[in-house]
Amino acid sequence: MAELQGKILKRLRQEKGWTQKDLAQIMQRAESTIGMWEQGRREMDYDSLKQAADIFSVSIDYLLGRNLENKAKNEIQEIILDDFQYALYGEVKDLTDEEKQDILDMIKIFKKRK
Repeated sequence: MAELQGKILKRLRQEKGWTQKDLAQIMQRAESTIGMWEQGRREMDYDSLKQAADIFSVSIDYLLGRNLENKAKNEIQEIILDDFQYALYGEVKDLTDEEKQDILDMIKIFKKRK
């Protein structure tokens, strides 16, 4: 649960263009605390969840990953993806279906070479 919560918090922070230091100042928490939350190494307590929900205009359930209806389907997928997958998604999202299939075929060839 903490890992998904951290990814959601990180994505919301990045959408605002804030650094961890910026969010730490806004929430009056240590920058290391924000980092631990985002890495999924520590869960947010109720007061922090409530404060973050207010800051980002989302529900606590959304921050906990229980109710992801606050965001469009593509944005939800971006939250769940790791950094590499997100970067790859950004590169291919505007390609045609045929181009995407070509890339998948190349990946399959690459995997067979291993």
